[in-house]
Amino acid sequence: MLSLEGMPEHSPLGASGASRWMKCPGSVSFGKGDSGESSIYAQTGSAAHSVLEVCLTTGQGAWELIGQWYDPEEDFLVELIKGDHADVDPSYIKIDKEIADGVQVMLDEVRKRHPDASDNNSWVERVFHARAIHPLMYGRSDFTYYDDEAKTLHAELKAHYETCQTKAPFSKVFGMKKLDSGNYEFRAKRNGTNSQGQQNEKPRVIDGMKQPLADTAFWGGSKGSIKVTAYPVTDPDGNGGVSLLIDTVQVTHAVYGGGGLDDFDEVPTTMSGGVDEALDDFGPAAAPAPQEVPAQADIDDEIPF
Repeated sequence: MLSLEGMPEHSPLGASGASRWMKCPGSVSFGKGDSGESSIYAQTGSAAHSVLEVCLTTGQGAWELIGQWYDPEEDFLVELIKGDHADVDPSYIKIDKEIADGVQVMLDEVRKRHPDASDNNSWVERVFHARAIHPLMYGRSDFTYYDDEAKTLHAELKAHYETCQTKAPFSKVFGMKKLDSGNYEFRAKRNGTNSQGQQNEKPRVIDGMKQPLADTAFWGGSKGSIKVTAYPVTDPDGNGGVSLLIDTVQVTHAVYGGGGLDDFDEVPTTMSGGVDEALDDFGPAAAPAPQEVPAQADIDDEIPF
């Protein structure tokens, strides 16, 4: 269990003050010597954190805790039968509808993004210390979710990189990105040319029966699987990592459209005045002869998955 014993209670590089110290690093030194006395606003925030912790742990809604009290000295909620200030310590903070409404916003977002959250893949009020970033960057994370599949793939790609004869230490998987939903996206590219500048073969595109897909002009929203090859690379800045290159794409559900023109209505074309009048000596252009669409159209140079 990570311990922050001996550290100040609040990190001078805490997340709550990041909008300030990231813009003005000097503000960190300016805050030294502060008495650290907690205001009613800070205590109310701590009360909200306590409500959030209880709800994430028990599965309750924030509204169910309205009427309980927060003890700032012990940092936990106290359930009292008599809901009158005269019966409680004057330093206690009552959980009211305003606090509950604010906490419920966070609860709804967590439960929407991570419906599978459990003791096996998430933590509540988890202590962290990001020493690799800065010795004074530490604190507690309200909610931490562990994306097992993405982490496993990242670890496998890193291990692959380290088996290759590369000078630069591993830094990242190029094209790996965390989405707003909390999931991870990996992007694989089509390797157009080899090291000699020669054109590589196009990636294979097959259907659900593992046969060549007749029409590869499918749209976004199509579903299937992708086979990629991991290559060790070094970017212009000298960062080493793994780049994913498309090998084969299997399309199990293809979505097709009208050549990208489905958003337009079919309406007659008219001309009136302006530059168009200078073209009156020209007759209507003959429609070009229809051409057969090649069976093997190019697929995008980059595919997210």
